[in-house]
Amino acid sequence: MLRGLERLLHGRIREENGMALVMAIGVMATIAIMGGSVALYSTSDERTADRSRSEQRAYSLAQSGIDSAVAQLANGSGFTIDNADFFASLTKTASFGPGETVTWTPTRVVGGTAAIPSYKWRISSVGTVRNPSSAGSISRTVTADIRLKPTTVQTRDASAWRY
Repeated sequence: MLRGLERLLHGRIREENGMALVMAIGVMATIAIMGGSVALYSTSDERTADRSRSEQRAYSLAQSGIDSAVAQLANGSGFTIDNADFFASLTKTASFGPGETVTWTPTRVVGGTAAIPSYKWRISSVGTVRNPSSAGSISRTVTADIRLKPTTVQTRDASAWRY
């Protein structure tokens, strides 16, 4: 009986019927796994690129808040910019698009000597954009110190003498 079973199994192993089907299924499974891996990798890279782009946009918005504060300081007169309430009436928030905002906050720091005071405005700006790859938002903060120092001398070619 054992010999009969051995002959039957040996005969079946020698035959190659159905081998092409097994090979085709194996090759298709390998190709499917490789295709899925490539698709997963490329969508992951796309999400990473979108997030990086949004982080850069948030930083640029925060920098624009600093630029806005500096422009408003430059437009102020010498008598008003050294006042701690100078920025109270100025614009400190702006929207640039859906989910994109910038808000900046000024703080005045007084230094120098009593004879020649040196004023410094510390401006902190926060740019916020929508997170493209998940819920929530991305924020970046930029801080800058703007020094204002009054001049104690006037040069001969100053604009006051050009009339």
